[in-house]
Amino acid sequence: MAPADRPIAPALLEVFDCSPSDGSYYLDELLERLEMQSPGHPLVAVFQPLMQADLTILEHEAGRYYNEIAQGVIDDRQRFRLQEVFMDWLLQRFSDRGAKEIEKMLVG
Repeated sequence: MAPADRPIAPALLEVFDCSPSDGSYYLDELLERLEMQSPGHPLVAVFQPLMQADLTILEHEAGRYYNEIAQGVIDDRQRFRLQEVFMDWLLQRFSDRGAKEIEKMLVG
């Protein structure tokens, strides 16, 4: 089975260097650990619309996060999916903004 076809949970456990037998995990703690081990990791960027509580910071950093996803994922299909997820979560956080405003946020 190709890596892109594997269930997401085992793939994430590999990225976070965790074992299912270790018990429960908290996403925020796993993302913090991943960011410390691998700054600029695309998975850290993808989750920022959910994890970043400060909308001002999210607005200013959205372009950087989007670029980290674009530059950090080699497989086109995976990159497209991660960018879709990021955009969906970003649109949910900024539900009062239109597509042009979100685009401006990403390109600066």
